Amino acid sequence: MAAATASKEKWIGFDMDECLAQLGTLYFFLVGLPEKAKKEVVKELAASEQKGETWILRPSFRKLFPMLIDALKSEAITGIFLYSNNGSHEMVEFTRDLINAVAGYDIILGEMSAEKPVKREGRDLSKNLEFLQEYVSSDITRENLLFFDDTPDHSLAYQLGDNYIRVTPYNNQLPVKKLKEIFQKYLETDFGDYPIDYRYEEAGKTESKNISNRGKRTEEPYPVIMEMEESEYRDILVRFIGPIVSTKTATRRRKTRRAARKIAAKSRRCRRRRQSHSPTL
Repeated sequence: MAAATASKEKWIGFDMDECLAQLGTLYFFLVGLPEKAKKEVVKELAASEQKGETWILRPSFRKLFPMLIDALKSEAITGIFLYSNNGSHEMVEFTRDLINAVAGYDIILGEMSAEKPVKREGRDLSKNLEFLQEYVSSDITRENLLFFDDTPDHSLAYQLGDNYIRVTPYNNQLPVKKLKEIFQKYLETDFGDYPIDYRYEEAGKTESKNISNRGKRTEEPYPVIMEMEESEYRDILVRFIGPIVSTKTATRRRKTRRAARKIAAKSRRCRRRRQSHSPTL
């Protein structure tokens, strides 16, 4: 692990797909979901996660949420963000909301996809420090950023060194029957060519294909391995963050934070700068 930086800022970043979460066939149900229904779906999915019915979020990370909340409250870390190459920003935002709902606190304060804040494709999909310095904080360095990802070949892996934590892919089987049960109350069945039964059928086919490709998992995804991971990740966080002032986890969620405002303001400035330099047709 790299030595602690003299900078006051400390950031933690997570990849999304197969790192912090297994979203798999969730997209079949999310597409076309009315905006007004998303909060209710997130609430039901969060309850399902807490009961151990869906296992969308990686259990070893989920158990560390109280520790991360304490670190945010005590300002031991500046902020936590999602840095994903997922092409659907809607999916990344939905995952952010689900994480925050499960935690009962706004843990994730910013999110980036291959779609936003700028469209990325080809070589631009290689995650790198310069992108984070432009869109999150210009003060981010290899010493004050800890990043978790299941992919080894991003530029960020070489830039961060020991602060780039490669995790094993989280490949849990999603229970499409439970997803259908939750989503069907909110999806309009006449939405284009995607009624709920069609979504359920296609999600089931895709999940079966995924199982054949990666092997079947147990109902509770390898709990012994997850317990080992939790201990390992906890040690990594403690070494990076340092001593944390423990606080009682509040259920009331804070709507505004300096880090969240900083990320949003930075993204707006960058977009305006790009637009001002765009050629006039």
